[in-house]
Amino acid sequence: MKNFRCFFIFLFIPLSIIIFHSCEKDITLDIPQPEEKIVVEGWIEQDQPAFVMLSKNSAYFAVIDSAALTNMIITNAVIKVKEVETGIEEVLTLVFNPVTFPPFIYKGSTLLGKINHHYNLSIVVDGKELTATTSIPPLVSMDSVWFEPEKLLDTLGMLYFGFKDPPASGNYYRIFSKRIPQDNRFVPAWGSVYDDVYFNGQEVEYGFLRGQDNYQTVSDSAGLEQFYYKLGDTIIGKVASIDKIHFDFWKSIENAIYGGGNPFAAPATIFSNINGGLGVWGGYAAYYDTIVAVAAP
Repeated sequence: MKNFRCFFIFLFIPLSIIIFHSCEKDITLDIPQPEEKIVVEGWIEQDQPAFVMLSKNSAYFAVIDSAALTNMIITNAVIKVKEVETGIEEVLTLVFNPVTFPPFIYKGSTLLGKINHHYNLSIVVDGKELTATTSIPPLVSMDSVWFEPEKLLDTLGMLYFGFKDPPASGNYYRIFSKRIPQDNRFVPAWGSVYDDVYFNGQEVEYGFLRGQDNYQTVSDSAGLEQFYYKLGDTIIGKVASIDKIHFDFWKSIENAIYGGGNPFAAPATIFSNINGGLGVWGGYAAYYDTIVAVAAP
């Protein structure tokens, strides 16, 4: 049995700049306004209700102020989730959610996610209808979850997961963590999604850097600390199995983020499974474990 031990390293390579002396010429670009579309971030997890956040897209160079942010928020949608296997359907309710943007979220109550089930999403707003389908795949449990200090960083370290990947190929995962009490929600790790193309059916150990909460207005750390966990942290680790369509969306998002600072990177294409809009509707089969970050004996 081959054991893979993997971790993420971020290389910061200085960019050589060559300056050419040339004539200057003012250029005016006439950039057309993009078509207004609805952006969806929705998910359903086993034993949990469905959640959907809605907003409108914005032009790349648009001014983002309080008025623009208010205009992006959608609160008049009718959203339904239907479990394909049983035909049970539920209309989601709009609730206030201060830890995300938009600060409102459509939430289910009685229809809870089930392993190996499929879920249809229907959104009707301003005469438009959006649809999508997702599944909750089989759960993959972790054999171990632990904190491991970095040798040169003293009290800072990474979160590790050890598990046995199922023998069938085509398994996809997304990693989250939540520090108690620092984090208001589960935050995706840096490099949060991966598949089993290199370790199908094998024992694996994966280490992850701490992701940043885009909705947190004030960071509780700076410098290298913002990427690591600290000795003494209480951490809830979450490993979620996802299907291929769900994986493709988040992988394309992360490719766009990591390539955003590279002027030579090809333009990123963002995948979506929302018919009639942008974004994603995805299912999670989630495993949780809580640890306290301590030094190895």
